[in-house]
Amino acid sequence: MAWRHLDSGRVGDLPLDLYEQGGEFMVRVDGLELMSSLCHVSEEALAGLAAEAVRSPCPRILVAGLGLGYTLAAFLHRFGDACRLEVVEKSPDVLRWYRLLLREKVLRGADDGPVRFHQADVLDWLAADREPLDLVVLDVDNGPEPVSGEGNRRIYEAEGLAAIRAKLRPGGALLLWSAFRSEAFEERARAAGYAVSSAEVPLTRPGLAHHLYLCSRIRGTAVPRSGVPSAGDAQT
Repeated sequence: MAWRHLDSGRVGDLPLDLYEQGGEFMVRVDGLELMSSLCHVSEEALAGLAAEAVRSPCPRILVAGLGLGYTLAAFLHRFGDACRLEVVEKSPDVLRWYRLLLREKVLRGADDGPVRFHQADVLDWLAADREPLDLVVLDVDNGPEPVSGEGNRRIYEAEGLAAIRAKLRPGGALLLWSAFRSEAFEERARAAGYAVSSAEVPLTRPGLAHHLYLCSRIRGTAVPRSGVPSAGDAQT
C-alpha cells in the first residue's frame, strides 16, 4: 500500500507534507522523511528519563517540538496532572495536523486539556516567558544537525544552550531527542554549564537507534573548557 498525500504546509522556506498509510502517518520535509508514527519507543523512553531527572513534585515542563504528538503523549501518560506542560511548536501546520488528524490516535483517550500550546520559535518563547522551568525537552527537527531548517541550528548552539540553562531552576535539566549521536553537541553542552549523559534506544530495524541526552544544569557559571566542572561547581 502506497503512502497517500493528505496535506501540505511549510516550515521556514521548505515544503512540509503529511502522508497516511493504513492508519499510520508520516511527515516529509523537502521530500525527506522527518518522522512517522510507525515507531515511537524512543519518545516513551524520553518520558521515562524525565521522570528520573525531575525533582519537583509538580514540575513545569517545556516540550519544544510537537511533531506527531508522541512525545507529548508519553509525558501525559508518565506525569498526568502532576506537572504543568507547555508545548512550543514553530509550525502552524504541525499544530493543525495534530488537532485535526493525530490527536485521537496519539493520545488513545487521554486528555490534553491541561496542556498549553504555543505557536512560536522556542528561543523567542523562552525570551518572552517569565517563569522558570524544571525541565526543557528538545524534540526539534532531527537533532543537533537540523534537516527542516538552518534556523533550528541555533537552538543547539551556545546561544540556545545558554538561553535554556538560564530558564532552568537549580537542579533543572535539559533533555534532548536525537536521531544520532553528536559528540560536537556534547562538547558544547558541557562548555555551556551542563553535566551530560546519554542513552541509546535501539529501534526495531537492526542497527538503527535513537539517542537521548540528559543535560543537568551545573551550579555556577564558570565551567572549564574541558567541560569538567571545577570543585566549586558541584551539580545541584
